[in-house]
Amino acid sequence: MNLPIDITYSCQSVGENSERPDMSGVDKDGREIVLCEMKFYAGLTSNQPNAYLDRLIKENGKALIYQIFRVMDLKRG
Repeated sequence: MNLPIDITYSCQSVGENSERPDMSGVDKDGREIVLCEMKFYAGLTSNQPNAYLDRLIKENGKALIYQIFRVMDLKRG
């Protein structure tokens, strides 16, 4: 996948259907081409993947990135 070098990123950009990815990237022509969702201790809602994909398709987007972090609690003993 080839992404342009000059992408402008913003946080919590709300879409037409009130979807709100954690981060989105816009190319020099103003097209939203990257959406990112980071999760800590939680999974995706049923709406997130579909709404984000629809949003990218509308803009001819390139990438949908999900990062799910799982952290185990460690006990010292």
